[in-house]
Amino acid sequence: MAGIIPGITAALFYIITIYILCKSKPNYGPPGPGSTFREKIAALKPCVDILILIVLVLGGLMAGWFTPSEAGAIGAFGAIVISLLRRRITWKGFVDGGIQLMKTTGTIYTVLIGAMVLTPFIAMTNIPKALAEYVAGLPLDPLAIVGVILLVYIVLGCFMDTPPMTALTIPIFFPIIADLGFNPVWFGVLFVRMMEIGMITPPVGINVFVLAGLNKDLPMETIFKGIIPFLISDICHVVLVFFFPVFSLWLPSLL
Repeated sequence: MAGIIPGITAALFYIITIYILCKSKPNYGPPGPGSTFREKIAALKPCVDILILIVLVLGGLMAGWFTPSEAGAIGAFGAIVISLLRRRITWKGFVDGGIQLMKTTGTIYTVLIGAMVLTPFIAMTNIPKALAEYVAGLPLDPLAIVGVILLVYIVLGCFMDTPPMTALTIPIFFPIIADLGFNPVWFGVLFVRMMEIGMITPPVGINVFVLAGLNKDLPMETIFKGIIPFLISDICHVVLVFFFPVFSLWLPSLL
């Protein structure tokens, strides 16, 4: 519940970013042909089954009917069924799609395995714990300490995957946040956003390497240049949630 409003506002920030980019550089998103309201509604009819699948997956996930992994499997199975009912897929297309899926998965897991191999070495150096203890001992205002903690996550996110980063830092930072009197739910939302930012932050950014692996013809420099506007958008959004905790705490307070 705490992530719903921050998620919606983050999407709005992305929309604004894309709008500004397309206005400043029209070739990024040239305007398409106009259409009436009736035409727009008619265009939605072929998408009804897809919309039902989306509602089923997201609704079931939020209702706790299945885990995120199970939701992904249900979504994939539903998409295959819809393709078969629409007669949009052949056996050859299905096999080719499976081969491409294995290639994509192999590329992603190669990067993730590298991150998992690196993580124990980082843990052995005691860097995360040393950073956490250093931040905790800073003679700063409570809000400033939280700000420094968030900056630490950007640095760690460049080199570490999210599960080990969570396991190494939360046991140290969480008591600090509680002692400072801040709501842990609010910090949890900020924590998730900072991990996302860290994983696309130059010069490393694990997700950037995953994207580069999926697009062999796209130079790494081009990818980093492309994410900068969205990185700025993410930082502005984090600042908004940081100074206005109501964005993450209002919905949970209604329960």
